Amino acid sequence: MSGLQSIVVSGLILLGVWGSSAPVLGAEDGDPLFASDELLAVQLTGPLRSMARDRSDEPEARAGRLSFTDSSGTLVEVPIELSPRGKSRRDRQVCSFPPLSLKLPKKEMDGTVFENQKSLKLVTYCKSQERHQQYLLKEYLAYRIFNLLTDNSLRVRLLQIEYVDEDRGGKALVRLGFVIEHFKRFAKRLGVKRVKPITIPREQLEPAQASLVELFEYLIGNVDFSLVSGPTGDDCCHNAKLFQTADGLMLPVPYDFDMTGFVNPPYGTANAQLKQRNIRQRIYRGLCRAGDHHQNAVERAQEMRQPIEQLIRDQAGLDDNNRKKILSYLAAFYDVLDDPQKLQKDILGTCRYPL
Repeated sequence: MSGLQSIVVSGLILLGVWGSSAPVLGAEDGDPLFASDELLAVQLTGPLRSMARDRSDEPEARAGRLSFTDSSGTLVEVPIELSPRGKSRRDRQVCSFPPLSLKLPKKEMDGTVFENQKSLKLVTYCKSQERHQQYLLKEYLAYRIFNLLTDNSLRVRLLQIEYVDEDRGGKALVRLGFVIEHFKRFAKRLGVKRVKPITIPREQLEPAQASLVELFEYLIGNVDFSLVSGPTGDDCCHNAKLFQTADGLMLPVPYDFDMTGFVNPPYGTANAQLKQRNIRQRIYRGLCRAGDHHQNAVERAQEMRQPIEQLIRDQAGLDDNNRKKILSYLAAFYDVLDDPQKLQKDILGTCRYPL
């Protein structure tokens, strides 16, 4: 474990540089993993090369180890299962290393930062070049922006990971990654129920949340989502999940923000069906609904402009060029919101499926 300790003491990225331990969403809900935005150093050991090469439809779970230092300075090492996940990022032409699913021994996590965590999705580095760290940080920021807009959002925790590949004699690579709150933990935190219909009528969506999700997707330049149906042969929805509230409405919760203008990854492509010129072109994909829900979403985004901008300015590890670009991209979004004519033309007057 000297590798992990060296990361903490004198590694490539010192924890103190990366932010404070200020509480974030859900610090009180028993999930300490998401109770801080401080960078967390871990070590992930396993047969990484063979796992990365597994492009089968049902990839094999492989034995690995997760190691980290707890709050008392004690080294914790637990057995876990690792498996590739995702779709586009498992294409070897897109990423050399896939996103991962981590299965943790829940009982052994008691009393640690991973308490209550049984299964986690890990967003990885895609490719080993340093510039891919910037794309990862921007996707992480997209999740954090939606956290600012609403508590009805999936929480994330940024990790500094030392990947130790048993297939290559323990060769190590240190890269950033982040874990995403599990849907079951989200449901428990919010007191809602995960549901898996094939499709739903748009009237069944919780209107305030749906309007906010649609505006957020416009903010980050995402057209690759649906709140009412999923891909052929899959349950609802596309890059979003549904949770039923006590009154029977469906709360949509978005995820997977890499294929967006905000992140602008090298593998991003424009949507020809929508006549999108490039991935950075914003196209509003909101559904029409009665009431002031669209306008309320706009007002919420306007209210949170300064905290969102500050979040981007404060993100350690984001280089000046990318920081400048995404702040400019964000400013263009607010130019639309702050101009009544543009707002009507580009958002309020372009909802789909008129009532």
